[in-house]
Amino acid sequence: MLSPSGRHEAIDPISKDSVSPAASASASGSRLAKAAAARSGSWDKTRELAKSSRWIIALIAIVIVRSVALAFFPVLLLEAPATLLAFSPAAADLILVAPLVNPALFFSLSITAAVLQCAVFYEFGRALGDRALQWLEDRRVVRPKQTRRIREWLGKAAGLVVFAGPSLVVAVLAGASNTRARVFYPAVLAGNIVWTVGCYFFGAALTEQLERLYGFIGDHVLALSVIAAALFAGKMLWNRLRPAEDDELPELPDLEEG
Repeated sequence: MLSPSGRHEAIDPISKDSVSPAASASASGSRLAKAAAARSGSWDKTRELAKSSRWIIALIAIVIVRSVALAFFPVLLLEAPATLLAFSPAAADLILVAPLVNPALFFSLSITAAVLQCAVFYEFGRALGDRALQWLEDRRVVRPKQTRRIREWLGKAAGLVVFAGPSLVVAVLAGASNTRARVFYPAVLAGNIVWTVGCYFFGAALTEQLERLYGFIGDHVLALSVIAAALFAGKMLWNRLRPAEDDELPELPDLEEG
């Protein structure tokens, strides 16, 4: 093609003004794909956050009801022992409540409450991983030394550890350590059954001594309630003010030895 000056000029077949329809469609499709991927990633993060929040709320609810059981222990023990079982199915509470509750109600309520609470802590740990441990350590629910020691044993014999110590701390550590659900749930159920049966018969054997304790609590229920509430408040304050523990741990024994 001749220019006004009479020279020939080459025509660029791929100029800015002559982009082919196929290239334009490809670029548009790429932008749409990137936008879709971004939306998908955002949706996945939203779902993960919602799932984590659900378990955090459930865990906080358990901490609250256990705190209520501790703060109002004397009243609940004498006036609502079944409620004490449902709120705090810990070993000491099981022993103290054993002579006061029908065996069928005792076993069904305590085992159900214990397994459900452990399940919430396990799912919380599994959903958040190491962030769950950090969240609990920041609130002084668990200690770094404690978490490291138990995780060491969970890595070697998770089912045995959960069975032998089906507590809330072990449950959250099992979840954060990616212990499989098919290992955790049978072990925590069996462990809680064994612990509940043992605590029941131990409490039944101490019925005479416990009845004297019930009488003492009944005679001083107001004063003991104030003491229990003060101990609970002091424990909460200490958890917030105590210095951080040294993270150094002694070397743990190998389960495979001996």
